[in-house]
Amino acid sequence: KMKKIILSLFMLLTATFAVDCNNAFIKAVVSMIDEPAPTRVDENSVIMGAICENETLKTTFAINDSEDIKFSKFTKEQIDEFRKMQTEMLKEDFCSSKNPLIDKASWIYNYENGKNFTAINLTKEDCK
Repeated sequence: KMKKIILSLFMLLTATFAVDCNNAFIKAVVSMIDEPAPTRVDENSVIMGAICENETLKTTFAINDSEDIKFSKFTKEQIDEFRKMQTEMLKEDFCSSKNPLIDKASWIYNYENGKNFTAINLTKEDCK
């Protein structure tokens, strides 16, 4: 009997973060982002779409240069800095969302030519 209790505790502790891609609410969230896409967010980024795959809600952006920001000229350090700032911003939204269904999300930033710029992945574990 003790073995069973330990096992179930272990199962709880190793609970993986996952999004149920077949959930109706998740599907609605995905289509809410995906259907109007491409959607310009600001002069530097466009939401290209959203999908739910591998138990993760993924949103893809295309980034472009503007007069103020030249992503194409970014050094590795600048990309890391962008990633850090963007992660903090997304984390605030992601962690303040009380939605238990979305506990794993990914934001993918690509150049207009499709080449990857950076990606940010968060799970509810990051909110602690």
